[in-house]
Amino acid sequence: MRVPAAFFLLAALFCMISVCRADTPPVQDIFVGSGTPGPFALRWNNVEANTETVSVNGQTQLRGIDYTLDSGTGTVTFTHPVPANSAVAVTYELTPGQSQHSGGGQTIPLSVDLLRNPSGYFSLDALGKAAETSGGVTLGAGFGWGGPSSRFSSRFIYTPAMAGADSHADRTGLSLGGSTTAGRWGQFSLGLSRAGAGLDPSAGGDAQTDNFQAGRQVLTLGSTLTPTKMVQAQLSFTRSDPMAQTRAANDRQTQSSLALTLTPSRQTNVSANLSEAAAGNSGTTRSVALSVNSQATKTLDVSAGYNSQNLPGAASDSQAINLKTVLTPGKTYSVQAAADQSKIGAATTDRQSVTLALTPKPSVQLQAGFSLRQTSADGSPDTLGTSEATVGGTLRPFSALELSGSYKSRMAPGTDTNSADLLDTSAAQVAFTPIKDFRVTGTYAQNPDDGGDTLQRLARRGLGLETHFGALALSGGCDWSRTYDTPAVQQTIHANLGLRFSAATQLSVGYQTEQNRLDPAVPLATAYTLGFTHTLGDRFSLSLSGKRRQAAAADATPDYNATASLGMKF
Repeated sequence: MRVPAAFFLLAALFCMISVCRADTPPVQDIFVGSGTPGPFALRWNNVEANTETVSVNGQTQLRGIDYTLDSGTGTVTFTHPVPANSAVAVTYELTPGQSQHSGGGQTIPLSVDLLRNPSGYFSLDALGKAAETSGGVTLGAGFGWGGPSSRFSSRFIYTPAMAGADSHADRTGLSLGGSTTAGRWGQFSLGLSRAGAGLDPSAGGDAQTDNFQAGRQVLTLGSTLTPTKMVQAQLSFTRSDPMAQTRAANDRQTQSSLALTLTPSRQTNVSANLSEAAAGNSGTTRSVALSVNSQATKTLDVSAGYNSQNLPGAASDSQAINLKTVLTPGKTYSVQAAADQSKIGAATTDRQSVTLALTPKPSVQLQAGFSLRQTSADGSPDTLGTSEATVGGTLRPFSALELSGSYKSRMAPGTDTNSADLLDTSAAQVAFTPIKDFRVTGTYAQNPDDGGDTLQRLARRGLGLETHFGALALSGGCDWSRTYDTPAVQQTIHANLGLRFSAATQLSVGYQTEQNRLDPAVPLATAYTLGFTHTLGDRFSLSLSGKRRQAAAADATPDYNATASLGMKF
């Protein structure tokens, strides 16, 4: 199939579109996966916390499970490597008066392998960057060689100075890396990188995987030793030195770590991690982590852990210890008991809990638990503490219906002035599938927590619909949320339509409106989304997406976001 050259030009120009939001973002950044977990630098820092939406190839990622976001620095790090050439989309909102452009952002990659075989490779690559305040192209060349037991790789990158930039700034980077094995028991690695002061590592994409840091020289040493099948040790050392043109006092950084794993049997695993990090004369941070997991018998699991972090200044030191046992005497029920203690400075928190899980038959699952939390900020613990009792369960009376719910009761001492601890949490969900590929869901939550000890003072309800008709997928619903401190009820109506034309072509359309239920005729905001993906043979893939969001304010201008990516395999 021949594709006109104008098609590629249009797609490349479309990728450069980046519309700034005037008053109320969200902003969307697009990245290309490189087989590493990141971090990925956003175009803005000091972003509004808990406003981001992250997806990989259209699949929504879960905060705290699939990724973490440092809202201050504006970086996203995944818990697992992001596959090479996959599309990562991050949508987030800015903090008025605090967010600043950080220089990261959307990139357009191009890579050509002039030579690649099991023994080595030689490749050229380019990475264009579109940003509001700066843009540019990063050019790179890589060479590598590999033998039966050793490997070597090198990469050189160059970023031409843009108009108005300091023409004397060093904007080049060089990295060298190698590894070798010593039989079956050992592997050793070495890495060295140097990057000029004018090189923006966030503009290099893959430069992050080469450990480039602007204006610094970085040395890394590592080894993995496996003398026996039961013992494995990993050692690493990193030293980062400022180069002459950016040298500043106390700017040297070193980090070393040791990880030891002992597996005396299939039922027992012991691990220890020791690390030390120093930054100039600002102090040294030492961390210790120990864990033991053992299946003492077929019905009893025992685990224990200890974590300690010694930060510069005793007031910031922290320690945590936890013990957990799980007893499963029969197939129908199990008992879990846990005890935790954490200490940060002078504040200590103790928690004890016990949970009973009962499964009398596959269609019925019940849980009940009780926990006690005691806190101390000045060495005088609250002997009464705050207790929580939780009950919940899941019921499937027949294959088409699933019911689940939970209730958590909190009891605090009368002297406790934190009224939030006195709020109870309840949640319920029903899912009904009357016919194949047709599902209706309903949800309810009152005073939900954020997965920790922080409660949300609100009530939330929702109704959803999902259905499939061959190549057509339809989903939608309505959510209502009311915060106790305000009389307004926010209503969100959303609908999504997906159409699969073939195994290579997919189209999706979405609509969402936010309303004040007291005056639903006037929407708070309305958004439309459009997405298209198409695979051209086994060499090209095209992805287009766009979003338009209109706030209800009379002087608000519509917000547009358009992104496109074109992947080429040589």
